[in-house]
Amino acid sequence: MNLLKKIIRKLIYEFRSVFERNDIEKLFRTFNSKGIVLDECNAEKIRDKRLSAIINYSVKNVPYYKNIFAALKHRKSEIKKNPCGFLRNFPILTREIIMQNNSKLKSKISWLYPCGISKTSGTTGIPLEFISSSPNGEYSHQMFLYEFMAGQKIALDKVVSFGGGYLSDECIKQNIFWQYEKGLYGSCLFSSFYILEKNIQFYVEKLNEINPQIIRSYPSSLLLFIDYCKKLNIKPNIDVKGIYLTSENSTKEQMEKISDFFGCGVYGQYGHSEACIFAFTTKNDTVYYCSPFYGFVEVLDKDNQPVKIGETGYVTVSTFRNKAMPFIRYRTGDLAVYGGEKNGYAILRQLLGREKD
Repeated sequence: MNLLKKIIRKLIYEFRSVFERNDIEKLFRTFNSKGIVLDECNAEKIRDKRLSAIINYSVKNVPYYKNIFAALKHRKSEIKKNPCGFLRNFPILTREIIMQNNSKLKSKISWLYPCGISKTSGTTGIPLEFISSSPNGEYSHQMFLYEFMAGQKIALDKVVSFGGGYLSDECIKQNIFWQYEKGLYGSCLFSSFYILEKNIQFYVEKLNEINPQIIRSYPSSLLLFIDYCKKLNIKPNIDVKGIYLTSENSTKEQMEKISDFFGCGVYGQYGHSEACIFAFTTKNDTVYYCSPFYGFVEVLDKDNQPVKIGETGYVTVSTFRNKAMPFIRYRTGDLAVYGGEKNGYAILRQLLGREKD
């Protein structure tokens, strides 16, 4: 890449980073501990503007969407007038379609954005690989969530995670069941694969050493940890401010059990590697609110029509941030009970898991 392109790329990255940091303020202006705030910020207007922008960008720069738009024979002015209505002209994007049209879904100006290769977990099939530009909104939304849960700003070295991850034989021999990380999800990842009765004291000692303020975890991992702690009559001596559960469905009963043990609020977080949706709950609740600043969320029936409030449908999402390979009307494979919409926030009354589960 020549010098001029590098300079342009850096300037765009800096501009998008400022844009992302401003989203933290917007999230706090439109959401509090009781839920959605209606009168502080016109989040719906901001959402529609971002939806219009990504559609316009895609039909201009992405061959796959350019061909779709040409076949529709509409004017671009129609996108700005009613972006939500115009979106329904687009066909549903599935994992299979992405695999078949991978090169066509790549923007012809993707070089403008710092990019990396992202991959889905592949828990329900073959992992999906795609290009993802940064920043993609994840930083602002995670930092909002940490502060929202804790009621104060949180340093990332005070965030720890429980999740998957095999460790070396040498680590296991030394009773080290975690690995250190530098990133958005904290300073230390505790492996869920070694949560056994004989190892619990080492997990507890490490938690006491770090004294985390935020814990991020699969529900099953923390519940298993808690059961062993109760059996052994031991408990971490930590001042944790909030816990959020991700990657698996959780119930109110599970949230309350975790909350009682750690003495803090427990929250749900829902998202994907595809970076099209970021949803979160209020304290000890299972109703998810989808950020209108991250992506556009629809819940559709089998005929790709919007479901009514209280009905179950397919979670279908459109990115606002991935300019390298934008996904529009991407069917995630997840089912949810639709809870309506307020101030641009789509509400998922209940997550029901994967369609194939």
